[in-house]
Amino acid sequence: MTAGFNIYAAKLICISGFLDLLAVSMILPLISTRAKELGATPGLGGVIGSLYGATQLFSSPIVGSWSDVRGRKFVLMFSLLSTAVFYLMIGSVGLTGLTVTRLLTGAFKHSQSLSQAYLSSVVLPSEKSKYYGYFTATSNIGFIIGPTFGGHLVELDHGFFWVSLVSSIIFFFNAAIIVWLLPNIRTTTTGHSKDASTKNKVETQKSYIDRSRNYVKELQLDRSWEVLCLKLILAFATLVFRSNYSLILRDRYDLSAKDVGYLISYQGIVSSCSGFLVGHISKLISNEHYQVLYAVGSLFVSLIGVTFAASILYLVFSLTLLCIATSFLRVCLTGLMIVRCPKEKVGAVVGFGQSVSSSARMVSPLVAGLALDIGDRKSVV
Repeated sequence: MTAGFNIYAAKLICISGFLDLLAVSMILPLISTRAKELGATPGLGGVIGSLYGATQLFSSPIVGSWSDVRGRKFVLMFSLLSTAVFYLMIGSVGLTGLTVTRLLTGAFKHSQSLSQAYLSSVVLPSEKSKYYGYFTATSNIGFIIGPTFGGHLVELDHGFFWVSLVSSIIFFFNAAIIVWLLPNIRTTTTGHSKDASTKNKVETQKSYIDRSRNYVKELQLDRSWEVLCLKLILAFATLVFRSNYSLILRDRYDLSAKDVGYLISYQGIVSSCSGFLVGHISKLISNEHYQVLYAVGSLFVSLIGVTFAASILYLVFSLTLLCIATSFLRVCLTGLMIVRCPKEKVGAVVGFGQSVSSSARMVSPLVAGLALDIGDRKSVV
């Protein structure tokens, strides 16, 4: 099936996004606590988180380009199946095994960016903001259920193993949906792109730098450099805060694992509702630059509020604004990148954007972990 408007495929991708973040949100808030139980310091926990971001940084463009050539459906299915295996392994390994599995997960877990690339091929250009908002909203519904479910499961005997097992089953089920129900969309490639591809294969004597320069030129990244810079800065700001989020909540506000799960679930509700409103807000604020400006301003205010929140009430208020701002920014920046890139290179460009976020994900856990090692955990956010 060639690319074009397909509401059935768009709905399936939204369901897949929900299952994806449901499984992730069950286990992700527990990783830092699990590392601590296995004997890791906050700094070492930061190193483990940085390894995940490092592998994402280098693998995202490769996986995105692979999806342009091999097809979105196949690569998405492969990503989900690989993640299912690694999530199953993570529940029964020690500290070294935890490090290795997070490294492998970072290399293969690209389902969100692949889903967005697929979505761009099955919706009309005028409807992209709306459906990106729907995808973000339905995916965030997973964050409503996952943290609470995981918080309850982890309090059972061998609780972390049961969390990893259930997460793995969800990923396998998600992959089955992609294999059996999702249409296989073929991306169109222009004659110029085909000629350029053939030329690159023949001219093997070109240096790596020359080929990399041509690749970047084909993606037309110079048209999106300011968007990529924003993604890097904003991703670093939010990820430093979220890197040891569960540990900080439990130490500063004396919350249990279930309480942390409830709070993260509340954030999922706010993010989900915000995603459904993105299309309407985009119509009210038609200027893309003002959209980003208002969202960045809200993000700044919310992070200041979270940092100095003296009580749960103030924390919840600041987190509400933070979730609204991040949901809107995620959709706006992804949409801007896709609009500015060649249609036949959507997967590669989205993958490159994911790499930019992954570069922040590579550094932020290490920075946050070292900050907790050096400073007072209750005063570092």
